[in-house]
Amino acid sequence: MSKPVYLVPAEGLKVRHPLGGHLKPEGDHVVLDSYWRRRIADQSVTQGNPPKAAKPAAGKE
Repeated sequence: MSKPVYLVPAEGLKVRHPLGGHLKPEGDHVVLDSYWRRRIADQSVTQGNPPKAAKPAAGKE
């Protein structure tokens, strides 16, 4: 089984997701299969780092 990776579409491109719709402009985790390897090869997407999760706001006491 292929490993999941975080991919980001190239600037100004809408990249179709094989499961329907498009890859989010900020990127998303996908399973690295032959479809996504081709998108990397044609420079439609690049491997990136997922955004850091926002820390929850401290509650008022």
